[in-house]
Amino acid sequence: MRRIELIGLPVAVFPSLDDCLARVLPKIGGSEPGVFVSFINPRSYYLAQHDPTYGAALANLDLVLPDGIGVVWALRQLTGVRAARISFDSTSLYHPVFRHLQSIRCPVFIIGGRPGIAAKAAERMQTIYPQLNIVGVMHGYQSRAHSVRTIKGSGARFVLCGMGAPNQEMMLMALKHAGFSGSAFSCGGFLDQVVEKKEYYPHWVDRLEVRSLYRLAREPRRLYRRYFYEYQTFVRKFIRTVLTRAPGATEPDQMP
Repeated sequence: MRRIELIGLPVAVFPSLDDCLARVLPKIGGSEPGVFVSFINPRSYYLAQHDPTYGAALANLDLVLPDGIGVVWALRQLTGVRAARISFDSTSLYHPVFRHLQSIRCPVFIIGGRPGIAAKAAERMQTIYPQLNIVGVMHGYQSRAHSVRTIKGSGARFVLCGMGAPNQEMMLMALKHAGFSGSAFSCGGFLDQVVEKKEYYPHWVDRLEVRSLYRLAREPRRLYRRYFYEYQTFVRKFIRTVLTRAPGATEPDQMP
């Protein structure tokens, strides 16, 4: 694993999904302190520019992984590093992590989405993983303090948080500051995807790396602004960085 700063955003780089799993699975569900994990995509740069607390949260999480082919491509162009795209969805972390959670009977708490979404997602998950030990679900519109108390009181050792950025990163940091010693992962809109269908992306979409276009076609009203306005902040910063750096230079590792 390498830790790199990509145009101001921290990112942990793994050559493959298997390498990432080898790092995180041993930390999930055991008696030792767990791991707090989130993800960045091109929208993350826009959010960090408009909300410094979001950028600070990313800097204090244990792992921030590259979610999206745009971030993976930018990493390669600016640093020369070949990184695996890693996301909490059915094409990446979801199944390996949940197989592990089921196998060790780890207590799981799911939080996020509109009222009813987390509960419906949990029901869907348990059709695939019937022995999954879900100890609590909660929608994403509670106060942060109440959510933290409920999660800690549930006995959970793994939290899946699908509240969307930056709220989910703020929730992960609130759990960390409150002394939650399990593992917590953000998952963006994954809970909504699970509710809609067990496997959201067709195999051909995943194979061709066109997940963003597929989502835009399915959810144009929700995603139009994100893709055609917010993502452009990242694109402009990337272009400026390419144009102003020395010929042949790559962005160096800046994180220990």
